This record gives sequence, structure tokens and C-alpha cells, in this order.
Amino acid sequence: MPRTKDHSSNDSRRRRMILFIHEFKETRDYSPNVREIGSATRITSTSMVRYYLNGLRLDGLLDFNPHEARTVRLTKSGKLYVKELLASKSAQRSAPAQLEDNFKSVCEG
Repeated sequence: MPRTKDHSSNDSRRRRMILFIHEFKETRDYSPNVREIGSATRITSTSMVRYYLNGLRLDGLLDFNPHEARTVRLTKSGKLYVKELLASKSAQRSAPAQLEDNFKSVCEG
């Protein structure tokens, strides 16, 4: 039997990742690095973090220089997407609280 991808899980991770990047940049004057993004989104593999970052980049939601650290930035489309996520009921109830906890643990760790 062929394996199928769990798109809802991937979408959830992508949402958590982009929301974390947004929150991190809003509270600091620089971008998170790959390990901080992984820690906040509970992705232990840096290659998987890069995989998701590349997907978000291909979708036009963010941009970064793969040869320099801390260059992740949201594009105009990415900022609009974050705004939509934060406006939705489900994002307001669950994602920000979880992201805030993850954000605090990354910043304190």
C-alpha cells in the first residue's frame, strides 16, 4: 500500500513556523536561526526545518539567503498570510499561546 502524506500535519507545521518567525522578528531586531525555528516548532532535524523554509520560500511567503545566518524575512504575501492566520478564530485560540510558550523556552534556553 502506498504511503500518503499527512497534509494537515504539514500545514500545521508551516503555520506554526511562519507565526513563530513573525513573532520572533516582532520582538527582536533580527531573524531566528534554523535551530531556534526548529525548537519552537518542535522539529528536531535542521534539514527538515530547511525543507519547510524552502517550501515557504517557494510559496512566496518568506525569503532568506541560504549562505548567511538569520536572514529569514517574511515577504509581503507572508505578512498578509500571518495577518489572516492571526485573525482566524482557531489561530487566536491555540497557536499564539503555544507559540508564546515555545518562544519563551527558546529565548530563555
